[in-house]
Amino acid sequence: MAQMNRIKVVIDGVIYELSSGESVEYIQSVANYIDRKIKNIYSVKSEGAINPSLRTLFISLNIADDLYKEREKVKELEREASSLRKEIATLKEKNEKLSKAQSTPKAETKPEIKLNTNNKPVTSNTPTTNNTQTHQKHQTPVTNNNNTQAQANKQS
Repeated sequence: MAQMNRIKVVIDGVIYELSSGESVEYIQSVANYIDRKIKNIYSVKSEGAINPSLRTLFISLNIADDLYKEREKVKELEREASSLRKEIATLKEKNEKLSKAQSTPKAETKPEIKLNTNNKPVTSNTPTTNNTQTHQKHQTPVTNNNNTQAQANKQS
């Protein structure tokens, strides 16, 4: 059985001794809340003194109003949490699909082929020259015709 806490609280100027299984801090907090509600009713200006039964009714209505407002906040937070859980599930699913797509082998890219000045592929056995250029397969090789022509003219 839970330990019963005993505490003295002041509500509407009257000292009450309460006992509860709740913490002392919690009991004091609840008592302070009730005391504020009572003082709030007293602060309302009226034509005459408020009948004690009517005062109790107003306090009860104020507390019930607070309770219902808090319940609505809880419902809204639960709806928001549900929506966020759905969004998280969707994002996890998308993430898994992306991870799977990245882990599957991609189509191989065509390797670059080096061509020498005679438009022959350069292999490890073929000597290279300074005019060797890199080209993608099926592209027209680039040669420097001006330099080749100038060298031919000098030799003649």
